[in-house]
Amino acid sequence: MLLKRLAGLFALPFSLIGILLCLIALFAIGWTTIRLQQANARAFKVVDQGIVATQERVQRVGQRVKESRITATEIQEKVKAWGAQEAKERIVAELEIEARTAKLSGRLQAADSVLESSAESIRGFQNLVELSKYLGGPGEPESLDEVLVSLCSLRETIQKAENAVDTVRDFALGNEEPRSRLARVLQVLGRVVVMLVELDSRFEACHQRLARLRSDAQELQARIDRIVLIIALLCTPIVLWIGVGQVALCAWGARSMRSRAEPPAAPDAISGAK
Repeated sequence: MLLKRLAGLFALPFSLIGILLCLIALFAIGWTTIRLQQANARAFKVVDQGIVATQERVQRVGQRVKESRITATEIQEKVKAWGAQEAKERIVAELEIEARTAKLSGRLQAADSVLESSAESIRGFQNLVELSKYLGGPGEPESLDEVLVSLCSLRETIQKAENAVDTVRDFALGNEEPRSRLARVLQVLGRVVVMLVELDSRFEACHQRLARLRSDAQELQARIDRIVLIIALLCTPIVLWIGVGQVALCAWGARSMRSRAEPPAAPDAISGAK
């Protein structure tokens, strides 16, 4: 009996501490779940804003490419007309061609810079892709790879167009023999126009890939939220089960302590009972 009372004396305070720790654990699970979901929402909000900004930049670049195509066509017409002009008129035409090619080159360089920054922004999302690997997500979403490949391909084509425009500028500045290179320059301008026309459809395809990437990012955000919630739901019943055990231990300890306070039976009562 004495051993039982001693066990109850030790069990009661330890069980109370266990109950307190279980309550703290439940609070920690709820608080951590909320904080993780809030952090997840903030992170993917930044991603979503970045994708939207990239879509807008790509759309602006596409508009610049359309304007560049018009300018390239105008230069092509000016070069064709240059061959039939007199010497005095050619000087004025060369100045005009040089001004238009400089404008075209500037637009293409600006477009290349915007696409470069867009590609860097998309590469920044790969940190979240790495996180998704640990949460059961796809290692490398196809939409992310497609967007990067598309942006790099657009940059490559624009850079080729830039180099071709430099050839036309050499012609306009008089760095090459005009008459002997006229046919080649017209051929180069034709190739520039074709490249710029081709870019129109590719920019539209890139915009669609960005929309798909945005959808994939939203799906990944929802997946992470679900995983965090599932982990919380799995941990909660375990802590509750431990807490119930602590409550039972506390009740047993309390009963053991009460039994210690019960007075022993009187001798007369014992004799009477006999």
